[in-house]
Amino acid sequence: MKKYTQVYKPTRREKEVLELISQGFSNSEITEKLLIQPSTLHTHLTNLYDKYNLSNTQSEKSVIRTRLALRYLQETGRLEEEIKC
Repeated sequence: MKKYTQVYKPTRREKEVLELISQGFSNSEITEKLLIQPSTLHTHLTNLYDKYNLSNTQSEKSVIRTRLALRYLQETGRLEEEIKC
């Protein structure tokens, strides 16, 4: 895992991936919606794990995806909105 020494913001495409993860889409659904290969999604996810300092080996993938989605929602100011709904 790369260690980012400064804050790196997700790219436009990574934000699209984060948005779909936060909506509960599976990897296969994300690849279909974004018209990308599974290997491309894997690259986006690996980059996001690094940017958010999440190790995909430290716990189950579903837990990592949840943490990733929560951090994204928190950054975009939508975490509180999601909880209220």
